[in-house]
Amino acid sequence: MESRIGLPLLLVLMVTFAGCAGFSGGTTPDTTSTTTPPSTTTDQPSQVSMSEAKQRALNAENNRVTQILENASTISGSSVGVYGETKATAVNQSSTSIEVRVKMSYSYEYHCENKSGAVDGLSTTARYQISPNTTELIEVIDGVRMVCENPQEAQPSAVDRAVSAEKQRIEARLANISNATGSVGVYGTIETTVINQSDTGSYVRVKMPYSYEYSCDGSSGAVDGLKTNVVYRVTPSEVTVVRITEDIRNACA
Repeated sequence: MESRIGLPLLLVLMVTFAGCAGFSGGTTPDTTSTTTPPSTTTDQPSQVSMSEAKQRALNAENNRVTQILENASTISGSSVGVYGETKATAVNQSSTSIEVRVKMSYSYEYHCENKSGAVDGLSTTARYQISPNTTELIEVIDGVRMVCENPQEAQPSAVDRAVSAEKQRIEARLANISNATGSVGVYGTIETTVINQSDTGSYVRVKMPYSYEYSCDGSSGAVDGLKTNVVYRVTPSEVTVVRITEDIRNACA
């Protein structure tokens, strides 16, 4: 007799095996996530404006020159950025800074040894690097010229040569006054003022004290406490009189 148990038993075993193996008609969702890294961009320093860079360079040079003049023992008074040309020019620019060339005028009065006077119409030239947070001096092209402390400068040389020329001029004039004996630059203060200076020469005003005793036409006496007032042009090769504002007074004339 043929058995009917085999086929149903086989079907039961197949269903059971499929359930244990985890057969499924669905799909598993993709659960992978992507995280965007935070931005690493940093803020760049802002550029300084052109007008601010020029003003900061002018202020820095003004302070530098003022400090030099105030620390000089032979200078009795000074001014910076008042008389003469003061100028700031941008000469280079990058993404973070501006280079500025500054021209700063200055004047001062000096007293040293046996002479005193004033220096006018001079100027310094310097370069500054200006960034948002710093003001840096790069180079001093033309520095402060000291009449008393640096005799090798062109400025003192021009003054000394003008003073020497005026002494010789007065001595020659005194020699033409009959029976006159005197002195030049001894009693009183020699005053000098540099009016202007360039690469080709300087204009120097000299006020020279003089005195003399005279005897002429039955009269005699003394002249004392007077000064000449003469402007000289001083070049590397010569010293010439430009203008005589106050000349020698001839008591015998």
